[in-house]
Amino acid sequence: VCPCALEDWAWFLFAFALMGRASDVTDYCPDIEDIVIPERGSRDWPEGEERPDYIEVVFWWWKARHPSKRNIPYKMRLWRNALNSTFCPVFWVLLHLGLQGKRSGPIFCRHPNKTKPRSAKDMAAGIHVDAARPAAFQNMFMTMCEHAAKRNPALLECTSHSIRRSACQWAAFCGAPTHIIRLVGRWRTALGAMLRYIRDGSQAARDEGEISRQPGVPPMEEVWIFRQNVFGQPGEVQSAL
Repeated sequence: VCPCALEDWAWFLFAFALMGRASDVTDYCPDIEDIVIPERGSRDWPEGEERPDYIEVVFWWWKARHPSKRNIPYKMRLWRNALNSTFCPVFWVLLHLGLQGKRSGPIFCRHPNKTKPRSAKDMAAGIHVDAARPAAFQNMFMTMCEHAAKRNPALLECTSHSIRRSACQWAAFCGAPTHIIRLVGRWRTALGAMLRYIRDGSQAARDEGEISRQPGVPPMEEVWIFRQNVFGQPGEVQSAL
């Protein structure tokens, strides 16, 4: 597998699983040194399994975070997809990191040799200067959509925000409660766009229920199931938004 193509797929799955904006996986991308991996042989990485049940990452900042929460870690889990490894963020992110060989810095970094000192403005904004820029992620995703559009022309209408919107719809499709979707997507309020996405996902679940009764059409549940990505006491987690 081409390392760049592998990184692109890991990057996409990472953003989708965490309902990320383009800036979440570039400017504010979690650091490698903050990753927590369960010990091999533990309950969360049983003997005989090729990969752990999850890895933990930490967001320190994102575009809509309240300034009073600066420097408060927001821990999230990437869960292993036991149904289909093609769509398993744990498998692809760990493979990407293994090939990359880095031990520190942002998980996704397109130009590691072109770093520059952080300016006061960058520091105030919580921006990584050695991470890929949002435009790089957007271009990667649009290229991915262009290739896939040969089979589904509707994908030409996608933007990088389609990942965040679709991930929210997917969680609602899988029956996730609104307050969990809000915490995973790190929305300040459970209003506006988020509620529209949830309604769309809930409707899609109803439609899928009808389609899955037709022979030969695999239901979504056979591909990837949403699992709660945030952990800790509900009040504690919500207060960190």
